[in-house]
Amino acid sequence: MKTNNQNLPAQIVDVRPRDEELHKKWKPLNKNVTPTDNSHFVFSNRQEEEAFYAYQFDTEEKKKLYKEYRSAWWQRAAEYKHGEAPLALIVELVSTCNLACTMCFTITDKFQNSVTGATRMMPWSQFTKIIDDAKSSGVYSICISWRGEATLYRVRDEQGNIKTFGDAIKYACSKNFLEVTSLTHGQNLTDNLIEDILEAQPNWISFSVDGLEEEYNKIRTPRNKKNDENYNAFKIVTENIQKLSTRRDEKKLKLPRLRSNSVFPSISKYPEKYKSFMKSIGIDLVTTSEVNDYREHRLKEEEINFDWSCAYPFQRMTVSANSIILPCPAADQEEEALVFGRYKGSPPKKTRNYDGTINMTNIPENTILSAWHSQKWNNLRNMHKNKTRHLIEPGCRNCLHGVKKKGVSNIPSDWDVENMEWNYHPTKV
Repeated sequence: MKTNNQNLPAQIVDVRPRDEELHKKWKPLNKNVTPTDNSHFVFSNRQEEEAFYAYQFDTEEKKKLYKEYRSAWWQRAAEYKHGEAPLALIVELVSTCNLACTMCFTITDKFQNSVTGATRMMPWSQFTKIIDDAKSSGVYSICISWRGEATLYRVRDEQGNIKTFGDAIKYACSKNFLEVTSLTHGQNLTDNLIEDILEAQPNWISFSVDGLEEEYNKIRTPRNKKNDENYNAFKIVTENIQKLSTRRDEKKLKLPRLRSNSVFPSISKYPEKYKSFMKSIGIDLVTTSEVNDYREHRLKEEEINFDWSCAYPFQRMTVSANSIILPCPAADQEEEALVFGRYKGSPPKKTRNYDGTINMTNIPENTILSAWHSQKWNNLRNMHKNKTRHLIEPGCRNCLHGVKKKGVSNIPSDWDVENMEWNYHPTKV
């Protein structure tokens, strides 16, 4: 088994947090609040980062509004204020994925059965209701993605018409939010879906591209293609990115901007080479992230940063594919303490036992604003403000955002850099 030392880069990798100036402005007010994005760090140069966001807004009014939105994002974190509505909303179309990435929590039996259960794709009527509610509530930003692969989305509406990821992006963009985004592994993009995305013009699409060809294929080859020598996942995703970028430029469109992200161990041998390659295929902003250990375990006391408190309950909301309302994207297991209702009109949550039988979980209904201003959510905010979030277990106690950080370029000692996987993994499906 290989150690990780051989793959550490010779040079120091220059990465920065997003909103660096706002980070400097507001961070001193509360040094222990999580950054805006605790996992993703900008790898592109500052000029490229500024252009990535500047190109998204074609009027001075929108640019001003975006600055106000990002400033409010940081101010809420620093001052523990939650405002009238969430600034951002994550809407999960699909809770499952056709890949089996070793660092992902979705590959365990526990997640597939007890969390996603029998509802893997959000009904179209629920999606449109949530988007409409977000618009009327004053939400600035919509991200159509979360735990699963959003481009797998394929459902029928109440009239029997097929609705896809392209339709979802179009619908959200038609409501004129300040920002509409999505994340994808990118292997499912078809020519038709690319045209749908370009027609909708979301602000940006982020592609998960972990490493160059050798490393990427070890991590992100679909589970049903593992033994197919003719399937080159890296070639497929990079060609799709290039096609989307080329078609955007041919149409003389500014949107969507394209971002790539990788877990750092996958690029540790050649960070600069990786960045250059991503730019060469049309990526506008390159980011990287630490590899989080999502394997099922309880954090040791010495791993927890007890002085840390989370900004997310003051900034954003997440709604899962089964319409469960959650305070943040780190609540991926839908722990009871972090469930703030199911969206109004959705059916009871269904979970699947290991023998295949279905359980019905009756969770009270809520809207975006009723959940946001609920006593339960305010209690959660107070626990973070008062540095007692570690008492929420299961839930916030074991959050990987709230651990003592070793830096984005850290490679965990039990990460196998040769095979691009953990040395062991419990209960893989």
